[in-house]
Amino acid sequence: MANSDTDSDLKSLLEQLESKSGLQLSSSSLNSQITPVLTAFLPTSKPSTRALAHLVISRLVSNARPSPTAVTGSSYQTEQEKATQNLTRLFSPIIEPRLATTSMNEVGPALGLFTALFQVDSATASGIFLKDGVLEAVMDVPDLFDGKDGVAAAHAVATLLSQASGVKPCRPLVQAHASSWLQDQARRDAADAGVRAAAANALTKLSRGTAEDASQDTMPSVGGTPTDTAVEDARRQDEEEALAGLMKNLIIESKDASKSEQTLTDSSQSVLDAVEGLAYSSMDAKVKESLSADTPFLTHLFSLVPAPKKHQTGAKPTVNVTSEILAPEEKASVALLYGVCVIVLNLVSFRPKLSDEEKQVDRLKRMTKEGARTGGTLADPDGKHAEDPLETDDAVKRRCKRVLKAGVMPALVSMSHRKESEGIRRALGRILLSLVEEKDNRGKIVQGGGVKALQRIIE
Repeated sequence: MANSDTDSDLKSLLEQLESKSGLQLSSSSLNSQITPVLTAFLPTSKPSTRALAHLVISRLVSNARPSPTAVTGSSYQTEQEKATQNLTRLFSPIIEPRLATTSMNEVGPALGLFTALFQVDSATASGIFLKDGVLEAVMDVPDLFDGKDGVAAAHAVATLLSQASGVKPCRPLVQAHASSWLQDQARRDAADAGVRAAAANALTKLSRGTAEDASQDTMPSVGGTPTDTAVEDARRQDEEEALAGLMKNLIIESKDASKSEQTLTDSSQSVLDAVEGLAYSSMDAKVKESLSADTPFLTHLFSLVPAPKKHQTGAKPTVNVTSEILAPEEKASVALLYGVCVIVLNLVSFRPKLSDEEKQVDRLKRMTKEGARTGGTLADPDGKHAEDPLETDDAVKRRCKRVLKAGVMPALVSMSHRKESEGIRRALGRILLSLVEEKDNRGKIVQGGGVKALQRIIE
């Protein structure tokens, strides 16, 4: 089926969904009508066709879910759970049988639809992902194909696992049954760069998410059984630093990623994955320090930011970073630039200024966490030296100077024109606020166009 035919069919589906009465939501009818959506996830499909498919999925899910204004209170949550169950029943017969085939024309679109469903409605996608046998079928896919199909299959699986690793209910399953495969793909020098980046992104989300889940799900007490040993903490941090180094190198090795819209939407998917992964891992103090001290990396990161186009310089700030209104190439560009903003923001952000009471609460939390990790043995019983030396104001000021010296201002000024993304504008404001904290930086910021950039941000 040609792209033009698929586009026409997708637009027709959208019109039916807009009317809400023209598309019957049953597993049998949807399975026959969903063909254009599946076709959109074939490797030969254009990004614009995939964007239409995402929009169809989003509309379908939106129609199936209750409106917050129509249903309130506890009944709203009940209706949401019913909708999730109904949507899971709708999409399972479309995705699961195709994962069990040996045809890339069936498996590829099923994985693409599954990944898109995670992006649109993680609750429904999680319901399918957690069903018996689904992950096993997904993990069998890379072994079914070789050559170009093998690379495409591995990339699709790694991308799906990256989405699943960002969702709490799915993480234990990914950790138990897919983490070894992801580690192998991320560390194999011979692996495709896109596969390595997607796998590293998944592992980063899995590592950070699992640690957060453990801290939320346990109630540590000093003198009790350790819930997370110091050895495990060190192992996790070493792994995250290694993954950050891998993704950093992928960005350094990328060439001309911002020169054309084609690279932003297709061949530079590995850069998008690497930037997303670093947006997560750069929350770690050691990773922040490593990235800020690597001038070649910072130079390449900032070079991902293209000069603004005429239509962007005059646009109104009407939509956010995830808007369906954006053209696919614009959405890819905005996602990349937002990731760059988050990385820079993580590098230059100061810890919040706390009142004396807040400092005491923070100290108690740190002491409790240390006691849980060490089984009650406190190296700093008064909590006076609990602050990470890499998170002090002096450490952040050093990182700010490094970022400025590496040439961040042209990138910030260029991104200040991207008024179609509220997320980018907010991040830019916070970055500039951190950079002007040190008086010595202010002259460089003014000379670099920081004042005009701020004016554009607040317009």
